[in-house]
Amino acid sequence: MTPSLNHDHEGYERNHYNNKANNEPTQHHVEEDDESNGSITMSPSMATKGPAADGSDPYYTEGWHNPGWLSTVSLFLVSFGVVGFMFSWGAFQHCYLEHVYGGQTDSFHIAFVGTIAYMLSTSLGLPMGYIIYYIGYRRTMMIGTVLCPLALFLASIANELWQTALSHGVMYGIGASFCVSATFVLPSQWFIKRRSLANGIGNMGVPVGGICFSPLTQYLLDTLGHRNALRTMACILFVVFTLATILIRARYPPKPPQYRAGADDYEQDKKANTRSPLLSTPFILFLVFLALAPFGYLIPFYLMPTYATQVLGASGSLGAAMVSVASASNCISRLVWGFAADRYGNMNTLIFTTGVSGM
Repeated sequence: MTPSLNHDHEGYERNHYNNKANNEPTQHHVEEDDESNGSITMSPSMATKGPAADGSDPYYTEGWHNPGWLSTVSLFLVSFGVVGFMFSWGAFQHCYLEHVYGGQTDSFHIAFVGTIAYMLSTSLGLPMGYIIYYIGYRRTMMIGTVLCPLALFLASIANELWQTALSHGVMYGIGASFCVSATFVLPSQWFIKRRSLANGIGNMGVPVGGICFSPLTQYLLDTLGHRNALRTMACILFVVFTLATILIRARYPPKPPQYRAGADDYEQDKKANTRSPLLSTPFILFLVFLALAPFGYLIPFYLMPTYATQVLGASGSLGAAMVSVASASNCISRLVWGFAADRYGNMNTLIFTTGVSGM
């Protein structure tokens, strides 16, 4: 069983530039919007209509009329809700440790709840890819829209640490993975020249969410208690994710996997997989980098409130404010470095920013 897409993304870009060199028009225009999976298909029969009939632009426009900006906004909302809320974990950890499960556990064990949620949100990409092939981007997002708020509602009625771990940690992380997987790749489908900028704008929801959720979470915990705070957050996330689901637009609609049982097909698939760039040394090294980089990036955001209250003796509101300040600088950086990546190259920008952060 091998999944396949209706369009070869990289091959499409190569063909576009070949056509452009030969003064041949690139044939791609919007034909219809498939509401079931949030995808937009392109019709060669419409090649003589629209602003891209001369082949001057690979996606008929990279301006404001590009439907990809809707997917960029959708990614912004998802990163705002998913990761922005996760950045408020430090406030919940302090509340759980001091007021909810005081004397029953320690900071080492309670920290696993928040880290499990983030781990699951980013590590389930492979199975989520197959789910997207079967049901489409929008339906995948719908599942996450239900799971994440439901997880927080269940966490609000939990009375044991293991119940909190299963709801606030495991269930929320799985729901977040549905949302992230359904939206993360979509801006890249629509842009070439402005691809890094579009992704930077979409992922800017992470620091904006940190700015908003950290002080809001602390305020709700202080005024409403942890149960009503979780319920309020669940309602907020449901509204945010519902809007993100409506805005999803995919340029390359997924196609269900094809069942092929023949021996020849098996040998062809085997040869294709052994030549896959996923098995190349540069790609494996890049995966190692992605596994190590979050240790220096995410841990401070998660533990700033706990560090401020337990080590520095500061108030919980000050700890939340520290996360907001760090998120504000992160917000500006995502725009700046997204623009720089389009101009100077993705890897050059990545190496520079990682090196500066390490120093």
